[in-house]
Order: sequence, then C-alpha cells, then structure tokens
Amino acid sequence: MDNKPFVEAFQDVNTRLIDLVGTLSALRELSGFEVTDHDEERLLQGALQVVADNLELDSVGIFLQDEAERFELVACLGCDAAEKENADAAQAWMKQQARRTTEQFAQGIKGALIDNDEVSYIGLPIQASQQLLGVFVACHPHSGFFTVEHERSLIIFCNFLGQLLIKNRLLHDMEKMVTERTQQLQEALEEAEHLKERYATLSVIDELTELHNRRFFFPETQSALARAIRYDEPFCLLVLDADNFKSVNDRFGHGVGDNVLRAIAELLREEAREADIIARFGGEEFVLALPETDEDGGKVLAERIRLRIAGLEFRFAEKDFGITVSAGVAALQATHSRETRHALEELLHQADSAMYYSKGHGRNQVNRYSDIACKI
Repeated sequence: MDNKPFVEAFQDVNTRLIDLVGTLSALRELSGFEVTDHDEERLLQGALQVVADNLELDSVGIFLQDEAERFELVACLGCDAAEKENADAAQAWMKQQARRTTEQFAQGIKGALIDNDEVSYIGLPIQASQQLLGVFVACHPHSGFFTVEHERSLIIFCNFLGQLLIKNRLLHDMEKMVTERTQQLQEALEEAEHLKERYATLSVIDELTELHNRRFFFPETQSALARAIRYDEPFCLLVLDADNFKSVNDRFGHGVGDNVLRAIAELLREEAREADIIARFGGEEFVLALPETDEDGGKVLAERIRLRIAGLEFRFAEKDFGITVSAGVAALQATHSRETRHALEELLHQADSAMYYSKGHGRNQVNRYSDIACKI
C-alpha cells in the first residue's frame, strides 16, 4: 500500500495544528494585556510582536484612520530597513495595500485581501461593531506564502485586536472623563469653600467699614470678659457715636456719609491694640472692648480718638466740613455680675448711658459712667 497520501494528510493536519496552536498562543498573550498600562501605540506595537512571534510573520504593520480618513502607520515590525529610502518605500507600499483593503471592506467584501504575485501580501480590516478602526497588513518576500489558514488565524487576531482597541479607548476616555470630572469637582469644592469663607466673613464683618459687627462682638467680648472676671483683671468698654451724622447725609449725600464712617473706622483700627475688639454696632455707632484697661485708661484712649476725629477734614463740592463724636466709657467693677453675658449687658448699658450723657451735654466730649452715674 502506498503510504504517501497518509503522510501528506498527516503533514497537512500537523501544519494546521501548529498554526492553530500559534493562533491560540497569540490570543492568550493578547488577552493578558493590561490596556490601562499602555497607550494606544504601545498596545498595538505589543500586539504586532505577539502575532509576529506566534505566526512567524516577517513584516507586519497596523494603520489607523484619522478623522480625515487618512492612513497613519502607528505600529510596524520588520518594515524598517537599515536604509531610510528602503524603509520609506516599504511603508508606502504597505499603506497602498491598506487602502486597497479598506476599499474592499467598504464594498462589503468579507475576509482578507490576499495577493501572492511577486510579493505575498495579506490585508485585513480591524473592526469592532461594524466600525472600521484600521487595517492590519503583513507581507512576505516569497510568493504564495499566505494561505487560507493564515487568513483564518489573522481574522481571529484582528477581531480580537479590534475589541482590545475599543476597550482601551473606552477605558482611556473614561479615565479622561473621570479626571475632568474630578477636576471640575475639585474646582467646585474650592469655589464652595471660598464662598463658605466669604459668607462666614460677611456674617461677622461690616461690609461698609470692614470692622467686625455685633455678631462677632458679643461672643469674642464675652470670652475676653470671662478671662478678666476669672483673673480679676481690668476691663472696660468704649461706646462712641458720630455727632449730627444725619445732617451729613442730608447735606452731602449718603456716599459722603459712608466715606466719613470709613475714615472713622480706619482711625479706630490705628488706635486700637491687637487684643482690643472693635465693632460697628450699626448706623454711626462704634464699640471698643478693651481688655486689661481700666476706666482711666479707657478715657485716655477715648479722648485721643475724639481729638483725632475732630481733626479730620472732609471736602465735598469745594466745601470743607468736619465731624465730631460723643463717647462713653464704662469699666468692670466688683458690683457687676460674675456671669459674663449679664456683665457685658451691664457694661454696654453703662457705656451707652455715658455716651448719651455726652451728647446731651454739648457733644464732642467723653464721659465715664462712674462720673455721671449719680446724675442720671
């Protein structure tokens, strides 16, 4: 019996088995790719290395289409000859074959474009969900090299590669979107924090004079007063009010009146110590809490402030004018409540009474509550 047909059949099956093993090995290696660790060019270059090693291909390349449908060679193996002219010629030839493959794909022709004339060539579309992503090109210097088995193996490879590309792009798009959203969220959080700080500041700052307001004054002053009571230290309050301020607004307008209040506020900041608490109580009334200051010290400061304010000059419509203030001083005494809230209310009432006494007795003066208490 002639064993030749059996030998040929065995050799054919053996060849097919080897090709199948090579294809499976290539797919197994591709499935192990961590797409998040590769940019697209590195991913495709690694895929080409896998198929070249497992299917014993010499020259392979992958072309991707840009938005203008131009072919760009993004990965290649074996087509970069030592001389640049040869490399350019090889790449130009592969690009031409890639274009032919794309035209065939556009015509609805399935499978590979195989040309086994002078140089063996095979081209396959890389697609996913009927979307053409690019073209895989392989060539061999010997005619008749590529077979149906090559076509089958490479179709599986290109389909797998198409899915790999889509997955890679989706992951990178998602990562980009997450980065952008994270940046937007961070900016929103920073803006919210800024607004929070701004609102918190506005809640305790008088917008016109940039001094603290009543909301800030009471808790801060109670805290300072509590220390004074606990350690038996001197403490006094100074209340001052601009004289005849309504006439300033009536004669020159509220804009000029605002400038006057800002000038008084700036002067108070200059005269106050770091530990002193200054607040605009509303309208043209200001309050200073003076830790470690007795009634005499409070009156000295109040007189200095009164004189400086009386020396301020303002001008409107070529007319000069000035402003004066009336002030009252009250100091912490043993007779005051030991409960800070009540003690503060008493001090405010006494300093306010002394200030109104100053207004009622000629304005532009300072009075201590202890001096006028028996008169009111």
